[in-house]
Amino acid sequence: MHRISFISMAASVLALPGGGALAGPAKMTVHKDPNCGCCNEWSKAMAAAGFSVDARDADDLAPVKARLGAPADLEGCHTAVVEKYYLEGHVPLAAVQRLLRERPPLRGLRAGHAARFIGDG
Repeated sequence: MHRISFISMAASVLALPGGGALAGPAKMTVHKDPNCGCCNEWSKAMAAAGFSVDARDADDLAPVKARLGAPADLEGCHTAVVEKYYLEGHVPLAAVQRLLRERPPLRGLRAGHAARFIGDG
């Protein structure tokens, strides 16, 4: 994730009413490389937005992604799990909130130019 994109996302969290906090703290597990600074910052931004974040370092994320069914061609630098959904890469906060609000019959979201829905579930 580019630093400017991350700063924009973090700033948007602070601009939301209540600092972007959710009504109740949804638990989010973030599987990430222990040496990845941008994944640490994304996790911190999600915690600041009101998620209860459990960051888990893993040298090999392939087994986690395979267990969740993340398509290899859509994998991001980290994988987060929130409720029944998984998030690949730096999915923007607004997309995560919309996913949890609307609860579409999908497996997850992938970061990109715009968050993309993955699969049907």
